[in-house]
Amino acid sequence: MILSQRRACEATYSEMKLWIEGGKIYGRARRNGVDLWELSTDAATYADAKWHRVAMSGGVAGPQLWVDGELAVATFGTGSSSNTEWTSNVNDNSVTFRPNRICIGAARIGGVNESNFVGRLRNPLMSSTAATAEVMLTDKRDNAQPYDVMVNFGQSNEIGRGLGIDGTLDATDVRIQQWGRNSPNDNKIFLAADPLEHVGATADSVGPGMSTAKEWIRRKLEPGRRVLIVPVAEGNTGFRDDKWNVSNTNRYHGMVTRTGLALDECSESRIVACFCQLGERDAGGNTAEGKAFTAEFREMIGAFREEFPNESFPVVIGTMPKTWVDEEVRYKEVQQQILAMQDTIPNCIVVDATDLPSRVEAGGGAETIHYSVESARTLGTRRGAALADYWTNPSDYFIRTPALSASTQAALAAEKAVAASSSVDALGRRLGNKGSIFKSKTL
Repeated sequence: MILSQRRACEATYSEMKLWIEGGKIYGRARRNGVDLWELSTDAATYADAKWHRVAMSGGVAGPQLWVDGELAVATFGTGSSSNTEWTSNVNDNSVTFRPNRICIGAARIGGVNESNFVGRLRNPLMSSTAATAEVMLTDKRDNAQPYDVMVNFGQSNEIGRGLGIDGTLDATDVRIQQWGRNSPNDNKIFLAADPLEHVGATADSVGPGMSTAKEWIRRKLEPGRRVLIVPVAEGNTGFRDDKWNVSNTNRYHGMVTRTGLALDECSESRIVACFCQLGERDAGGNTAEGKAFTAEFREMIGAFREEFPNESFPVVIGTMPKTWVDEEVRYKEVQQQILAMQDTIPNCIVVDATDLPSRVEAGGGAETIHYSVESARTLGTRRGAALADYWTNPSDYFIRTPALSASTQAALAAEKAVAASSSVDALGRRLGNKGSIFKSKTL
């Protein structure tokens, strides 16, 4: 027996009960010794020595069984789905099934001991509704499952300014959660969805964060783990306005605080990467401000890594939209620094997105400074692929420059083969103090 609710005023007892027998999950309601209904799951696979979240519900749909957040296919042994005895009684304390009463253990009725509890419970939850899979994964009591934490910082291209959320391409995944910012989810874990809760995210916008996480799941996520995105980007920010500098109380310090809180949710969580789209704000300044970009970025990443000394993770930075960069020489100054970032920052992955169209080129707006919605998804996929490759053998990396093709998902292995045959290192593996940029063709 797992759980039961009893009215023990007479030998012909009444009860509501859940139990496992022969691998099946059973539910029963009995009144005065007579079964009102009993149903069991068709599947007989639950005696598997694994934890399962089990619930029994009643309502207009009749009695139902729920397993791990999903409505189970079940068959009635007694009664039918038209039986609403449970719901007709829950508001009356004088009737059989009084609300919010559970018995765990033995009950003595008319001189007979019955229903000894011999199982185990973890995270029992009493609720007026059966928990869906989404609710289960966002319930704080279930957050002992460890996370691969992805910190997403920077400015508007990290947030995403391309418009048009696609129900299929941008679908949510219960394995991808985010550290909330906005009420009622501030500093709470909940389901990640575009737009992620960066500072100033706008409705219907898509950034690279979700597609990054999905590609990581597809290639590298280990069983029993999930992804937790910590979104901390804000549009029109950089180093020249002291938003990301280490010495100021600003976005950088918010990033440190929120990352620490996210890691505290589970001792086995880990930072797998920091992702950013940054540079446009600094490129728009004077020459001295633009030239200082690499030094400022290096200082910030070094300080952030010192905040989490037990973590070992790469930083992943993407290039700015080429159409916008080509408009002014000072923009090119910062773009070249981004492309050379792997030469100066250990464990830095540069994702070359110069072939991806801006909103203007894609016909989705008048802004060359922002990537289109399609480009944001592709950029995210490239980042996820590059990160998965990095973690395949992190000890073998010193300087990294994965300039991946537009068809990253299908072409990564082919790029490695081309690199090997042409003596160009596509992955920036250990080459003394210098890495080589490999610009692949579309394969």
